[in-house]
Amino acid sequence: MNAQRGGQKAFRAYSSMLRSTFLLFLLAFPVYFMFLVFHEGGHALHTLAMGGPVSMFYVHPFSMAGYALPPFDWENVWFHAAGAAMVLLVSLLIFILCWRHRSVSLLPLVLFFPWAAIVQGFVMLMVMDDFNNIVQLTGLSPIVFQVTGLILVVAGIFGCVYLFRLRGLAPR
Repeated sequence: MNAQRGGQKAFRAYSSMLRSTFLLFLLAFPVYFMFLVFHEGGHALHTLAMGGPVSMFYVHPFSMAGYALPPFDWENVWFHAAGAAMVLLVSLLIFILCWRHRSVSLLPLVLFFPWAAIVQGFVMLMVMDDFNNIVQLTGLSPIVFQVTGLILVVAGIFGCVYLFRLRGLAPR
């Protein structure tokens, strides 16, 4: 009898873990899609603000790719910084607005900032993409971006771990 109860308890825990993992997997697509839209939107907004045309705005959630064409002023540091700045500012604003009303239905919106901080932090930590271009254009030390990226990654991980109980991943 005791062994049967132990088996049922283990099955419930395993079932809960599978549901939570599946929910987390399903959340990754809309959250990363929002990340791409705002990142590329930052580049496109900068191009428009400088008077250039945006002939193509492409974001695909499953291929994890996006771009805004044409890059109006490739030598402009602000063009490269605009994508990261836009995604971090918009995600932080959405996070702040949704924080008081956090629930499972708002989870993609609440998770947007921690996710954006982790993704953008890793890109900064490795000095890739836009940040590599900024380093090459300005001559800034990559350490500036690596330290900032590390802070963003740690903040994003902390935010995700704090939200575990909404995803059903609490230790109990």
